[in-house]
Amino acid sequence: MSNKNRKTNVEVVTNIMEYSNNGALMQAFIIEAIHNYCSNVIKAGPEVFNNGMLNGNSWVACAEEATSKINKHYDRS
Repeated sequence: MSNKNRKTNVEVVTNIMEYSNNGALMQAFIIEAIHNYCSNVIKAGPEVFNNGMLNGNSWVACAEEATSKINKHYDRS
């Protein structure tokens, strides 16, 4: 697939969440997957993710932000 036909990340995630064979359950699955990955990133710490392409502190900050937004949306503490 050429880059001009390539879907954006938002389009890919939207497609997964809106056009699943499993219906709306897929939305819950994706949110839980994000939440669990964020938890793992935060527990691992930034040093695990530091490499030539990624800043570990920024990666952990993304995990913390996503966790905060998910927790706020679902009234989780």
